[in-house]
Amino acid sequence: MTFIPDDYKTFFSKNGDNKDILYHICANVFYISDLFDEYEYEKGIKILEQAELECC
Repeated sequence: MTFIPDDYKTFFSKNGDNKDILYHICANVFYISDLFDEYEYEKGIKILEQAELECC
């Protein structure tokens, strides 16, 4: 969570220079989610779900 900037909506905007980063996260959301599920990392699951709903 410390790696997610406070202004992540702007930082990872689809129209900005960082759209490739957002693409990689969205394209691999199922793999990341499975990893969090396997280790029962609830905080990561919630953050990923929020990011997916707001950005992807």
